Amino acid sequence: MDHVMWLARIFGPLFFIAGLWTLLRGEEVRKMWSSVKSNPGLFYLNGMLNLFFGFFILSTYHSWSFGLALLLTLIGWLYVIRGIIVLFMPEKVMEFADKMEDKQKMLAFIPLVIGFLLSWLAFA
Repeated sequence: MDHVMWLARIFGPLFFIAGLWTLLRGEEVRKMWSSVKSNPGLFYLNGMLNLFFGFFILSTYHSWSFGLALLLTLIGWLYVIRGIIVLFMPEKVMEFADKMEDKQKMLAFIPLVIGFLLSWLAFA
């Protein structure tokens, strides 16, 4: 199986489920975020996991050709950038997240749509 399809089959359902969870279980997401904000170790782990996922995607597949490959490459780079920002500017991340808390349901559509698109392209 091609690497790009393999990655899409992993990250498509992951994003879709994360978006769906945020939409349907918003109160649990808010509780989880409160827990992460009050625990620096969890916040650090979040940044490291973002870096891991980003470098995992980029080391497995890194292409700027149009289509599914481009989408996965962009996701990889976004994970790396987000990991670096979380590690080196945690207070800015928390400030931004607090501002966006009332837009949580609207923002849940981003991973939901990306997950649906990746899954559709990978499994169809």
